[in-house]
Amino acid sequence: MIIKIDKIKSEFEIKANNEIRYSAKMSTLHNNYKSCQMFNADGSICYVTSKNSKSNLGGIFSKNKKIRDYNIINSSNDICGNFYQIKKGFLNTHYVIENENNILDAYDVSVGKAQTVSIYQGDTQIAEIIKPLRASNNISYFYIFLLDEYKNFEKILSFFAIFFEYDKHHKSSGDTSYYDPNFEYTYSKNNKYYDKNWIQNNFSSEEVDLIYSQIIKK
Repeated sequence: MIIKIDKIKSEFEIKANNEIRYSAKMSTLHNNYKSCQMFNADGSICYVTSKNSKSNLGGIFSKNKKIRDYNIINSSNDICGNFYQIKKGFLNTHYVIENENNILDAYDVSVGKAQTVSIYQGDTQIAEIIKPLRASNNISYFYIFLLDEYKNFEKILSFFAIFFEYDKHHKSSGDTSYYDPNFEYTYSKNNKYYDKNWIQNNFSSEEVDLIYSQIIKK
């Protein structure tokens, strides 16, 4: 399945099969922590993030440091997972998604005019997020390519895409300014998880060509 997310400033619309599945928005709290909120199509709350103040960040000599840890709060106001980063050393940091006893690893890289996030469950890539690096007047969009056999992750990956967008690109002060390069390549240990042919090998070439042409034009 292919999920499209349209963004205008701090609000998002999430579609699959040309149907609105979710909406989302971003708020900045008084302590400068960001809160993502996602809603079902009927307007009911789906997920909210909150900063995990009890996170074990690891000591100074810890091999794996957990940083930027956020709880995922569900519609029952229960913690149902976390978004965070694991830092294993120089040029070796990636995101982790924990939700309902599932753990997914997310590796982001920039390749030319696009930013991608490769999503893995164990050693298997199950999804890829792709977006143009350049935004225009705080208007942007991105796509999630998700294998059909893993469509149960549609909701949490949609929410992660919103969280990633703000955590990666927006200032914590509440400023809506946006880091907006035209062209960029990143080099880190995340690059080994990026398969440039994964989307083309798993999705309709007609759909993929259309999406890629839109991104390249940016």
